[in-house]
Amino acid sequence: MNSQLQLHITNMTTNIRLVINCNNDITVGDLKRLIYNKNKDLHPCLFRLIHKSVELNDDELFLNDVDLSNGDNLYFVMKLSPEREFLL
Repeated sequence: MNSQLQLHITNMTTNIRLVINCNNDITVGDLKRLIYNKNKDLHPCLFRLIHKSVELNDDELFLNDVDLSNGDNLYFVMKLSPEREFLL
């Protein structure tokens, strides 16, 4: 069933806060692109989305399969670049 969602996207320090309005029949990858459209510093391949302590790591997963509700909070975490991962 297709329904409208308003999602609150923030980072862990809450210095970036976005509100995304979308349908629940889009994919996680689509949501990441909507976030990028609001903040060009957040390229979809550079961050992960977290919902209820679960990483939404499958960009092909539909939002209606993730148990998202209208008004839910999602957190984004920046990924390490391959160069930085190697150094750690």
